[in-house]
Amino acid sequence: MFVSRCYLCQLFQEHLQQSFSEYLTESRINYAKRLLVYSKQPLEEISLQCGYNTASYFSTVFKKNTGYSPNQFRKEFTTSGKSIDTI
Repeated sequence: MFVSRCYLCQLFQEHLQQSFSEYLTESRINYAKRLLVYSKQPLEEISLQCGYNTASYFSTVFKKNTGYSPNQFRKEFTTSGKSIDTI
């Protein structure tokens, strides 16, 4: 692309009002939400599919971003019919 990494990060921040790492985390968590609700895959598989090497780190990041542990989220949104987009 012939631009520096620093400049690319600056452009990302200006246009999306968030850093690249914030965007990546948000995308991973949104993907994880869908996998948790619409699949029966174990947490370890979901964490790997979302780009996290360990389920424990994934759980920490997920809870920080949603207020739910992955298991709480799965239980709450699978049985209640609530929209996962509200979180």
